[in-house]
Amino acid sequence: MILLTGCSAEGGSPARAGGPVPVVPTPTPTPTTTAWSGIKRSGQGVVTGLVFHPTSTNVLHARTDIGGAYRWDPITMSWAPITNGVGLGAAGSRLHGIESIALDPNDDQPVYIATRKHTFEANGRIYVSSDHGDSWTDVDLPFPLGGGHPGRAMSERPMVVPHLPLTLFPGSRTAGL
Repeated sequence: MILLTGCSAEGGSPARAGGPVPVVPTPTPTPTTTAWSGIKRSGQGVVTGLVFHPTSTNVLHARTDIGGAYRWDPITMSWAPITNGVGLGAAGSRLHGIESIALDPNDDQPVYIATRKHTFEANGRIYVSSDHGDSWTDVDLPFPLGGGHPGRAMSERPMVVPHLPLTLFPGSRTAGL
């Protein structure tokens, strides 16, 4: 305890009848050490959606507006690109705009990806995988998609019909359901 003498609690005048005013020092916090590290950035674009499988805990996919789609790998604790090997090289780069990802609620293996960066370029395409995105087939759509357009993060547009496996209802910005 430190005793303050010579001034009162009101400030300035000498202490009166109560004697010195005690002042309790504030303890000094003990410094702690925090370890910080950077994150690995292997993709590009803005992550516009995360799609969790409703029943399989570790099945998680991310979509980006211009950088393709990714699958979470719980073993390596990292994101693996799943659209790099589907013919989306320089000629298919306009398909790296992932508008939506759909997962089958009854089976965690199938993945459906609706692609095209901009609605003014051409019609969209849906890539279909039966093995978490390790291999793909594709279906051209009769309407455009826009993974890089405003509203891209609002929701997933294609949905798998729960009681009809392998049936997909794709929603569109321009042509409805």
